Amino acid sequence: MYHRWHTMKKKYALSPEGYEALVVKQGGLCAICGGEGYPYRSGRRGLHVDHDHMTGVIRGLLCMRCNSSLEHYMLYHNAIKDYLNEH
Repeated sequence: MYHRWHTMKKKYALSPEGYEALVVKQGGLCAICGGEGYPYRSGRRGLHVDHDHMTGVIRGLLCMRCNSSLEHYMLYHNAIKDYLNEH
């Protein structure tokens, strides 16, 4: 458990209390799909911290599926648009 909080503090400058405040603000749900996440203290995969990779600003908390989808969209959005326009 310590490793998770240490990583979160180092990567996002986010304390356990700051993370919990985001969880409460979002009602414990993913900011995109509204799916439930597990609090980090439960020992299960929690909601992931979504942040702007350029500025480091935290946008919200996402479930693993939305976090992965958003990452792929950010990397490949032009290719996705091209593909959809062609088909």
